[in-house]
Amino acid sequence: MGMDRNTVIGFVLIGVLLMGMFYINSKSRLAYEGEQKRIADSIAALAPKRDSLPVPIVTVTDTSVRPSLEDTTCFKTSITPGKGIILVENSLFSISFNSLGAVIDKIVLKKFNRFDGSPVVLNSSSFNKFSYEINSGVNKTLQTDKIVFEAGPVVINSDSSQTITFVAADAEGRKLSHVYTVKPADYMIDLDIQLIGSDKLFSRNAVNILWQTEATQVEKDHKYELTQTHICYAKNGKFDFEYVGKGDNLDMSKGADWIALKQQFFVAGLVAKNKFTSAETEWVAPSDTNQYITRAIVHAKATFTPGSNATIPLSFYFGPSDYNTLKIYDNQMENIVPYGSGIFAFVKYINRHFLLPVFDFLQRHVASMGMVILLLTLLIRLITSPILYKSYLSGAKMKVLKPEVD
Repeated sequence: MGMDRNTVIGFVLIGVLLMGMFYINSKSRLAYEGEQKRIADSIAALAPKRDSLPVPIVTVTDTSVRPSLEDTTCFKTSITPGKGIILVENSLFSISFNSLGAVIDKIVLKKFNRFDGSPVVLNSSSFNKFSYEINSGVNKTLQTDKIVFEAGPVVINSDSSQTITFVAADAEGRKLSHVYTVKPADYMIDLDIQLIGSDKLFSRNAVNILWQTEATQVEKDHKYELTQTHICYAKNGKFDFEYVGKGDNLDMSKGADWIALKQQFFVAGLVAKNKFTSAETEWVAPSDTNQYITRAIVHAKATFTPGSNATIPLSFYFGPSDYNTLKIYDNQMENIVPYGSGIFAFVKYINRHFLLPVFDFLQRHVASMGMVILLLTLLIRLITSPILYKSYLSGAKMKVLKPEVD
């Protein structure tokens, strides 16, 4: 049964209105882009010429906020005030490395802002930690976040990626190297832990890694953001997740490929390229404060081939929970984006292969996000209109028959 005359007229008027708004919006956007280009060209003409090759930004700042420790082992455990922080950038973020522990100290995302307009900053609180325990002497152990590493220069590779190496050594020839690689236009940061004297540094050819990560508040609604925060992981190539709720723990004794803390729109993840042989995660969410959304503590074990030298390849992901971005890593991380699960798992295929491409197309050609949502909503309504029309018609008939039924 076809639609009635009023419904057809309504759809036609909505279509004409949308076309008019799209035309006006497009003209405004083109004018705005033209004006921005003229301004940019003027600024570029006045700016001094630079070399075409990218130059890494290396900044050294004071780290006196972190306590200096007495040197109780052959590894250096005290840091000179005024040294320690090194800044590296790509087109997506700026990353601060700390020589104390040779760790990522802070990530500032360039393309995203918090609800208050400030940049999104990840991995910045004092709770965040990456460390593992080594044998530092007879009946002595030491966590690597207490060791001061020497930072080498930032090296630009042939593929435009940037590599920085942190080294710590003792008098007996044992050496730890953290080699970080920051790729252009990529949120994944590679970390190779290179060990010399690994048979003396570790027992049973295994490294027990401690990774702590905190999801700080990004959106205005703290409680809703908590409901959208998950612990995600993959083991044996299969994805799964847990709601954080008020706190719990997860035992992955059979190993894991990667573990991530996903909040509403952003992800912090630790990836083992050769798989963690076992892992355990616990998390806690505050009940009476907006200080943070969730804190997660991960204990993971990575094994290596017996011998005096070894390499443990890892990666960190700090970036948006965007399906297209995560899909390129081919490790199930794209499933972090909740497009449908459980009894509604079939919906994720519609979302991924139809609605998402349409949304991306509209976003590329329409400047206003409000218009994109409106057009997408209209499209869905048009597609479902035959079903909705029959539903409305059945409802109307029942309304007419109700007095007789009564």
